Amino acid sequence: MVDPFGSAPAATATLPLLGAAETAAGRPAKAELLALAAVAVRDTMLPGNTGPLHVVRTRAWNLETRVDGPDTNNSVVLPQEITLQWNSADLSGQQTVATGQPVMVAGQSEEAWREASQQRTENRPDNETSWPAGSYQPAFKYPLEAATLPAMLNTAFPTEIDGTGKMTMGITALYGESTPPPAVRAAVLRTLAGRGDVVALGRMSDRAGRPGLGFAVDTTYTGWPRRHVLIFNPSTGTLLAEEDVLTGKPGALDLPFPSVIGYRLFSPPTSR
Repeated sequence: MVDPFGSAPAATATLPLLGAAETAAGRPAKAELLALAAVAVRDTMLPGNTGPLHVVRTRAWNLETRVDGPDTNNSVVLPQEITLQWNSADLSGQQTVATGQPVMVAGQSEEAWREASQQRTENRPDNETSWPAGSYQPAFKYPLEAATLPAMLNTAFPTEIDGTGKMTMGITALYGESTPPPAVRAAVLRTLAGRGDVVALGRMSDRAGRPGLGFAVDTTYTGWPRRHVLIFNPSTGTLLAEEDVLTGKPGALDLPFPSVIGYRLFSPPTSR
């Protein structure tokens, strides 16, 4: 698989942290998120997808685990490059997923994984999905409206326990289907600023080496203790990357912590 961002390929089943900042206690994030929102709304470098055509390219790296019995866990890492093109006017689209070579958890064989999952994980062909006009279903309503997006996010992810953790996944889903225009980016950041459980991690670079500002939410809504880290471009307010950090023992699975069990890099505009 070609790595579009120049980052190192996966070598182990969990990744080391980006740095100490990724699991730091952090500081209240409201002021810093509002300051970044003010930068985003004034951005003239990246207009975002203001028209009907949306093109998003991401690189994802995720740990997949099957529990096949009380003493049998099979885990594998699947690196993927995802290209999504769709049209919000006629709801047509196409997605290509190129899956790289699987990386096994230490002590487990690829044969064991293939037998347990009953599927091929080696030399997968590119997976292409097409949506004829009228059949693509975006997660958000388009055109994106900065005035209504905060209310929609707060309604979909109320301020209950782990609600903000779920909201971060909604934000990454938004960036996974479109590059928001400046006003919408600012609205997303202001919505995060309204949540008291977001912490600021300060300056940090993503796995492609791009400098950014990190923010995090601790959550257990998936059943595992984890931290969702969002890294934003300090000049445009766009989301550069997300990191899924395992912060405690994940039930019966024998995985080290803290460590990163998944990340996603969002393509820089110059590669469009």
